[in-house]
Amino acid sequence: MEPSGKRDLRLLIFSPELHTERDFAALTGYWDVNEVPALQDHIAYADLAAYLAFTTASVDDLNGRLEAKGVDPISDRNFRPSILITNLPGAPKLPSFDEDRWLSVRIGKSGEASEGGEGAEFHCYKPCTRCVLTTVNPDRGEKHPQVEPLKELRNYRLAPEGKLLDLYKDSPIFGVNMALAKQGRVRVGDEVWVRYKPIPY
Repeated sequence: MEPSGKRDLRLLIFSPELHTERDFAALTGYWDVNEVPALQDHIAYADLAAYLAFTTASVDDLNGRLEAKGVDPISDRNFRPSILITNLPGAPKLPSFDEDRWLSVRIGKSGEASEGGEGAEFHCYKPCTRCVLTTVNPDRGEKHPQVEPLKELRNYRLAPEGKLLDLYKDSPIFGVNMALAKQGRVRVGDEVWVRYKPIPY
């Protein structure tokens, strides 16, 4: 294919030895007191976990704090979720940071055959710590001049005192990392079931 000057893409080389898939084992230090599920996850391109989930209620909580400081709200896309969970009309409102207490999650139809397969199930094994990439506008690729929302998250979303704070230091928690426990099909609008831990961390 001849280059046309219109950002055409060409595959120049492919080598099977450069395959990027890697295994990941959950560590017992990921919670202060809760038991970490023993799992070996297989991830390809993600930084640490194959799946990241959180609720829109958590984004709303953060945006309320930002707006109180005179800072424009940010998008959930600043946090690059795999799965974003919101309330169904008429359902009880989820509390902000409900995901802190999730032990496992089931999304979609499960327990009975459905067109296209059953729902998927996930183990929640680690709180997701956040870095400076949350300050990058997902549309323009520009960093926030006031280092938001990272600066505000450091005011109220650091890990609690203990081994978690020793591990994560000034990296705030927003969302939960998940591994696939049972394959299934997930669609926009699917119902979500959650099994909770006794306490968040």
